[in-house]
Amino acid sequence: MDEFQSEKEQIDELKKWWKENGNFVITGLALGVLVLGGLGYWKNYKITQAESASAIYEQLIQAVSTGNSDAARNFAGQLDQQYHGTPYAAQAGLALARLYVNDNEPAQAANALQSVIDNAADEHVVRIARLRLAKVQLMQDQPDAAIATLAAGDPGEFAPLYHEARGDAYAEKGEPGNAEREYQAALDSATPGLLDRQFVEMKLNALGTAEPDA
Repeated sequence: MDEFQSEKEQIDELKKWWKENGNFVITGLALGVLVLGGLGYWKNYKITQAESASAIYEQLIQAVSTGNSDAARNFAGQLDQQYHGTPYAAQAGLALARLYVNDNEPAQAANALQSVIDNAADEHVVRIARLRLAKVQLMQDQPDAAIATLAAGDPGEFAPLYHEARGDAYAEKGEPGNAEREYQAALDSATPGLLDRQFVEMKLNALGTAEPDA
């Protein structure tokens, strides 16, 4: 609006603008209120959902820690059905897989871990699940499957552990040269605290093909 217009001219232009655009402004304000209300409702809904999932997950962990398999499977099922794709469902899959391993049910553990790999949104969790699945496959005398699982994605910060698991797979296949290469790669790339260096060196020594990393 021109700053040199008279007050009356400014008022007249405002009236004209409002006549032409007032309905849009009112509609916009109404929609804004609805959107804000909807966002508030959605935020409260998500908080409630997270609290409910957290409560079930805590019960699952308690059941796993006490060895209550039936209860743990029930809670994991609830999380998978009601909160599928959430971090709680992914963590439940990892916990359930551990329970299956403890109960000597590697096939069930593998299924639980594969579900985490297929559905988890957090790549960090997926990498953990892939590593654990490879170890379960080694328990099932499936070294080739373990190698394929470890090659299926970027190991990220877990690369030394992936190398170690691949070394285990090659050792099981009777390929000491490849096992040595993987164990040495694990030792060379490990950051402090990530890898049990002494244990890996023992496995490297047991191959009888090379001296352990100092």
